[in-house]
Amino acid sequence: MRDIPKISIIIPTFNASKTLSDALESILGQSFTDYEVLIMDGLSSDNTVEQARSFQDARIRIVSEKDAGIYDAMNKGIQLAHGEWLYFLGCDDKLFDKETFQEIAPSLESDCDVVYGNVSFLISGRTYDGKFSRLKLLRSNICHQAIFTRKSVFQRIGVFNTEYKGLADWHFNMRWFNNKAIKFKYVPQIIAYYSEDGYSFSNPDLVFREQWPKIVQQNFPTVIRIIHRFDLYRIMRYVKRLLNHD
Repeated sequence: MRDIPKISIIIPTFNASKTLSDALESILGQSFTDYEVLIMDGLSSDNTVEQARSFQDARIRIVSEKDAGIYDAMNKGIQLAHGEWLYFLGCDDKLFDKETFQEIAPSLESDCDVVYGNVSFLISGRTYDGKFSRLKLLRSNICHQAIFTRKSVFQRIGVFNTEYKGLADWHFNMRWFNNKAIKFKYVPQIIAYYSEDGYSFSNPDLVFREQWPKIVQQNFPTVIRIIHRFDLYRIMRYVKRLLNHD
C-alpha cells in the first residue's frame, strides 16, 4: 500500500456490535486494497470497539471518544484521514460486492472532485437513485454511501454542519453540487447496500426542516427555486406528454 492511501473509509459508530462486522467484512474483502478504515466511535457501551480490534488489520484505525453525534464523528474522521478520497459508510451498511472499489477506481483518477453512484436498499432491494439534477436534489438527497469526495473539497467548502443532526450530508451535497468550482461525475454503479433503518429514517431533523427555506435560498439559483416552488417541471412534463400524444 502507498504511504498515502487512495481512499479513507470513515465509519461513525455507537453501540454498533450487531452490524459492524458485516460492514468491515465487506471492506476487507475488496479486491482493491489501497485504502484505510477509520472507526470513529462515540464511546460505545457494548463491544463495538473490541469487535473492530478483533479483525487485527493494520488498515483499521480506531478512535473512541465522546462526540456530538454522527456528523461530528464524521468531521473528526475527515481531519484524521490520510486518503486522497473520503468515503463515509454507515455501520449498518456494507459495500455492494468485492469489486466495488476496483470498479470505481478509474473514475477516481479523473479530474473530478466528487464521484457518486447508486445504493441498493437492504430491505426492499430498490436501487436509489440515478443521476441527479439541481431540481432532483431539491426533492431528495444523494446517499453519502454512494459518494466519494476528495479530501480537498472539505478544505475548500467546509465540513458537515453539526447543527443538522440527521441531514447534514444533504446540506453538504447542496453546497458542492451548486458550486461551479467543484467538478463532479455520476457513474451508473451500485456502491453499497443501504439500510433503510438508519439514523435519519427514525430521527427527523427538525432544525434542518425549520431552516429549509434559508438552506434552499443560500444554495440554489433563483430560477431553480422558482421552478421548484411552482412545480413547473412537472407541468412542463405534462404538457410535453400531451403534445407527443397529439
